[in-house]
Amino acid sequence: MAATRWRAIVDNDFAGDPDGLVSLAHVLLTDDVRVELISCTPVDPGLAGLVGVDPTSTAALGGREAHALLEVLSMEGPDIVVGAEAFGSGAEPSAAAQAIVKTCMADGDVPLAILCGGPLTNIAAAIALEPRICEHATLAWIGGSGAASSGDGASPEYNRDTDAAAAAFVLASSIPVVQVPRETYERLRVSLAEVKYDLAHGSFLGAWLADRLLDVPHFVTLHGAITLGDSALAALVGLDATFGPPSSERGQTSTGERFRRTVSDIDMRLLWGDFLAKLRLHERESHHREDAR
Repeated sequence: MAATRWRAIVDNDFAGDPDGLVSLAHVLLTDDVRVELISCTPVDPGLAGLVGVDPTSTAALGGREAHALLEVLSMEGPDIVVGAEAFGSGAEPSAAAQAIVKTCMADGDVPLAILCGGPLTNIAAAIALEPRICEHATLAWIGGSGAASSGDGASPEYNRDTDAAAAAFVLASSIPVVQVPRETYERLRVSLAEVKYDLAHGSFLGAWLADRLLDVPHFVTLHGAITLGDSALAALVGLDATFGPPSSERGQTSTGERFRRTVSDIDMRLLWGDFLAKLRLHERESHHREDAR
């Protein structure tokens, strides 16, 4: 068993695009990353309505999807906590915000990463509840865009724009941030043939994930490929030796500036190959455990 390099909180809108579940599975199967908490954000109500999902309970639905993944993995824990069902600040801190604070402020033997593949709603609520968490974790976020739109601002991007106030609040805080913008995560693509053959035939878990990736709404056309943008989180925490600031900097560079890194390139071949291999290893180890009973 590899020594743990990172503890992790995984935060995502698991009721949205299923690439969040693919990313979560990849992180959970990474030996040297210990997931201590899974927290769930809601989906944009308009999008939820388009696919026939109750827009008032998408965070809870995401929690059920994460629980289902853990069942397929035959894994007990980590805790799965649901955040607020609406974007924007509420009167009371959500259960997810409280759980994030508790995990960040607990004594840990290795560095802590917050891996967010959706809107920054839960992270903003946690920082507002306890600003000191910025000193205890590094945030990896799939979101934002550096490209200019036809107007004066940046081009649209779902994770930032769905809760723009939360994104602005978190990015203005002192938490160290490793950001994967749209220009980078949209290049993390695999072909439908790879999903139907390599993923679906790789293991029972692979088949379960492939079914979700291929079950798209009637108004979506895949054009031969699927984007796995949230899998950038697994690449950062599991395969990138440069992820996060040096521990001595605790969120600031040597010049006193807040630590910010924008990821411009991720090796999709390495990422996809690593995931398929971990699925096969998990399947083999599961069979060995069953045979030993």
